[in-house]
Amino acid sequence: MKKTIFPVVIGATMMGLLMNLASCEKDKGTPPTISLISAPGYISKDTTLSAGTPFLIGVNSALAEEGDVLKTMNLSLSVNGGADSTIENVNIPSAYQSVYTQTDSFTAVSTKEKFTYTVTNRDGITNSVNVTIN
Repeated sequence: MKKTIFPVVIGATMMGLLMNLASCEKDKGTPPTISLISAPGYISKDTTLSAGTPFLIGVNSALAEEGDVLKTMNLSLSVNGGADSTIENVNIPSAYQSVYTQTDSFTAVSTKEKFTYTVTNRDGITNSVNVTIN
């Protein structure tokens, strides 16, 4: 009797596992959306500003797939065409993991600065926007 029950239990367990794996929804791998805020007071395209001029850059990001979540927002800066350096990395709070807005204030300097915002979802898929201030 024991010899018959053991293979049946193992077989039933394997069938259940295979059915569970087959029923999992496949992630389409769609990146989250991100766009620069285009409103009065915000810089949303490459611009030339005098040194000392204050300015705002903001981004709106959102999920592109139902059931996904936004995880991080990274802001990096490249000066005079150099390598990007992270100046801010935000773990997006759970209350904002479907839609997230971020605004940062800066003061123009006498160098070329490229600001890049990169949003990452839970699968590690990213999307970016950037703006350059001369």
